[in-house]
Amino acid sequence: MKKIDYSVPTRQNALGIFVMWSRNIWRSFNILLPSGVVLFNFLKSGALTTLTLTFIVIFIFLIILIFSYLQYLKFIFYVEGDQFVLEKGVIRKKRVNVPFDRIQSVHLNQSLIQRILGITGLEVDSAGSKAKEMEIAALDKTYANGLRSFLLQQMEAAKEEESPTTTAEELAADSLENHLAEPEKTVKTPVPPSTIIQLDLGDLLLVGLTQNHIRTGLAAVGIIFAYIQQFKDFSDEEVAEMMEDSVFYLMQSSAGIVVMGITFFLIISLIASLVMTIFKHYNFKAVSETKGIRISSGLLSRREYQVPENKIQYLEWRSNPLRKLLELKSVFIRQAGSGNRQNAGAVVIPGLRPHHMEAFYAKYLPEVLAPPVAQFQPDKFYRTRLLMFFSILPAVVMLLFAWQIHPAFLWGWGVFAVMAPVFIFKYVASMNFQLMPEGLHLEKGWIFKKGIDVKLYKIQNITLSQTLFMERRNLYTLALHTAAGTVTLPFLQASTAFELSNFLLYKVSCSNRKWM
Repeated sequence: MKKIDYSVPTRQNALGIFVMWSRNIWRSFNILLPSGVVLFNFLKSGALTTLTLTFIVIFIFLIILIFSYLQYLKFIFYVEGDQFVLEKGVIRKKRVNVPFDRIQSVHLNQSLIQRILGITGLEVDSAGSKAKEMEIAALDKTYANGLRSFLLQQMEAAKEEESPTTTAEELAADSLENHLAEPEKTVKTPVPPSTIIQLDLGDLLLVGLTQNHIRTGLAAVGIIFAYIQQFKDFSDEEVAEMMEDSVFYLMQSSAGIVVMGITFFLIISLIASLVMTIFKHYNFKAVSETKGIRISSGLLSRREYQVPENKIQYLEWRSNPLRKLLELKSVFIRQAGSGNRQNAGAVVIPGLRPHHMEAFYAKYLPEVLAPPVAQFQPDKFYRTRLLMFFSILPAVVMLLFAWQIHPAFLWGWGVFAVMAPVFIFKYVASMNFQLMPEGLHLEKGWIFKKGIDVKLYKIQNITLSQTLFMERRNLYTLALHTAAGTVTLPFLQASTAFELSNFLLYKVSCSNRKWM
């Protein structure tokens, strides 16, 4: 096989023009949607003919196509020294330089159009970037795999070249025997790829059925209203009046109509959860490799993630009553990130069974499987604070609202006044923190369970904070900062907080393992 010289400036596959064209059309659609409503009203009133409107649409499509072609011509990428370079821009030129030692991971992705055209996209995540700047939309699949392997090799080589400077004190502390002896070189033996989990359609249906349907439904409603908001002011007065009348009608409706509306919302949310799960996780496969995990999934748009093991900062799992009944958990792999992309950069493994969880943790986070050396919970004042802000004050406001608007709302107030304290008591009681010699496990949630597991040496910084009310009770909130985000242990007794903080700082300072 002929070796590719990546130092030569290269353009994307020519089919990338159509990928850029489709993306530009979609962006233009979102921007020009209100104008489209105006043109439609002109057409409806007779001020604009169908032929003229057709010419306007064709003209816009041609302009976007010409712009996409110029984008293709101005888009090149190459290797220069110890960095990967990307140049782009039609009106404003932009050059993105990513040193090999700053590369976090390299992913492959295929949208529906890319799959139809037989091309692949490549994304490079780097430390310090808040946006997806390093993206190549159209490559031959063979070339994309080769470029990804090359970048990952250069990344590893750059990281291995970085070695901490040994001080005179450290040299003096070493024994003569260690200096004379030949240092042993630990070589990581390549491990054949093994599948951790693979989901079929039946598994996806179970995952979809156990999703948070209310959150999915609210997200769908938010998207719909966001589009309506774009052209609400340009729509006919009749449409605006109809929307206002509908809202007023719902507010004045009987309990039966409200129940029907809630039932309809839940059914739509359930269908949306199933569809989104199948589209996102279709043919999901997680493969364990020598240096990390390779994850691929997607029906129309397919993505392939490469998660290096050393980039995993901590693991987070979530469950709910249905998933507990079916013995399913979703695991979120929190990777090293930066800026606003920390939370968005989590890789999800849905529908893990108990034996999958055990095997996964045994390989990637065995530290939290050891017996705990200490266990602790938040102080009781934490429960008091939650009761004040999330039970008593809201109950008073709801009571005033129900009394002023309509006495029928009092039943809702009664349900909230009884259930809110129960939820808060159960939630605080579920919070449990366990300290292992090399790991930390945090668990919380009564109905919707959540767990966070951290390797101690991954902690980069520790902060202790307290409010005025906490100071009076000698309480502190402990925040553990990692490269993937912050893990919080709220309302600890001062003695526990300082003892735990000192222990964690000691373990971090004594460890010679790299956090990245």
